[in-house]
Amino acid sequence: MNPNAPQPIVLKYQLGERILFRHTFQLTVVEHPLGQLLDQPPHSTTSSSSLPKDGDGVLFRGLPMPKHPGRPAIGDRGVLYVPSHYQRHYIDLSGSFGDYLQGFSAKSRSTLKRKVKAFGQFSGGEIRWQLYRKAEEMDVFYRLAREISAITYQERLLDVGLPEGIEFLKNLQIQARGGKVWGAILFHGEKPVSYLHLPIHDGVMLYRHLGFHPDYRRHSPGTVLQYLVLEQLFEKPYEPAIRWFDFTEGEGEHKRFFGNGRIPSGNLFLLKPTFKNAVLTLSHAGLEGLSKWLVGLLERFGIKERVKRFFRR
Repeated sequence: MNPNAPQPIVLKYQLGERILFRHTFQLTVVEHPLGQLLDQPPHSTTSSSSLPKDGDGVLFRGLPMPKHPGRPAIGDRGVLYVPSHYQRHYIDLSGSFGDYLQGFSAKSRSTLKRKVKAFGQFSGGEIRWQLYRKAEEMDVFYRLAREISAITYQERLLDVGLPEGIEFLKNLQIQARGGKVWGAILFHGEKPVSYLHLPIHDGVMLYRHLGFHPDYRRHSPGTVLQYLVLEQLFEKPYEPAIRWFDFTEGEGEHKRFFGNGRIPSGNLFLLKPTFKNAVLTLSHAGLEGLSKWLVGLLERFGIKERVKRFFRR
């Protein structure tokens, strides 16, 4: 398969967490791996880029970007649009787990340890979780993780759950044979309540798919499993070459809480200068602006979290 061939990239048009419709672009994808950004001074790769002959354009994913450039720019070179701008949070895995925990405030460190202890008490005095790294273990991990993913709001509302299908499982097994993936499941008794899917690429562990059983929300199963995986990862019994944990694109309280480094980043679309592409990007930018305004309004009235919980049911 040609890595430079256009890939289907879906741009979601949504209001809050509700997806209204989707449009699929065929784009050549240029990735900006975390390891390269931290090893070398970031520099733009868009200035000398030209539009490919095939497809709709280019997607620069994880591009270092100090601030959001604003609305789509439409010119002879093409349509330039940044649909998402975010702090790319990551964890530096050098040092010990104790050193890492010392980076939290005393209050945050106490809260984190309290949540882990409380889940242990809720589980009868012992936390049961399982790490899956071998190819022959991936079918079990995948079955349990899909059981959780199917009922999460990430899958029901955002369409970002753990992918279904035998091809995804086969890819997990191939990655596991090369030591390139971890899977983790947290249990309450015999019931799986949280999962993490963590591919590994060039010394970086990627926070790719995650989810927890909504009935266990108040017991913080996602936070507990993240803590346990990081504790294992810092010990480096298996993967001493892993240097960073990359929370990848997008923001969230979980990523801000656990991360100890960040890079302002964005995903940039360079599209062919057509009327259709101009309309699609302008309408997407308009919806994003409306969503932010509505979120700000809900925050002002102090009902944002209640509304979010209602729509996630």
